[in-house]
Amino acid sequence: TSLNNALRQGFNDLLSIGVPLDNTRYFETNNANDSFVYRTYVEGFPIFNQTRYGTVRLSYENPGTEHAMFSQYSLQVPLPNNQAAVKLESSPEVIQKLATVGIGVSKIEDMQIGYEWQTDPSSDMVVNLRPVWYIEISNKWKRLDQWVQKD
Repeated sequence: TSLNNALRQGFNDLLSIGVPLDNTRYFETNNANDSFVYRTYVEGFPIFNQTRYGTVRLSYENPGTEHAMFSQYSLQVPLPNNQAAVKLESSPEVIQKLATVGIGVSKIEDMQIGYEWQTDPSSDMVVNLRPVWYIEISNKWKRLDQWVQKD
């Protein structure tokens, strides 16, 4: 099937399983066009987390076989947190940081400012969204600090 038909099917599947689509957007697909990722967006930025909060992954590996992976958690009502503004590095600064640990521009598949979903220590019903750079290398999204950390 064409990519267009596959994307339509994915959207219809999201509707049929009841995923709230108010702030959900298409994010990416793999090269074979058989797996699609949709992310929750807040103020125009995607939400990332290692436990896949804010993400829906649809896979169509074999004809007639569909898989949907998504979190049972979703964002509801935003609350002000009165925290200081966060200043992120510019994209040239990010590229320079990656270069210092041996990651050249040719290895970077994508870069995206996004929110990291963090559970608030005061309540498991409250989350904090922290803006950070996310970098995709070898089909794996990680925060900038995870790519540049020394082991």
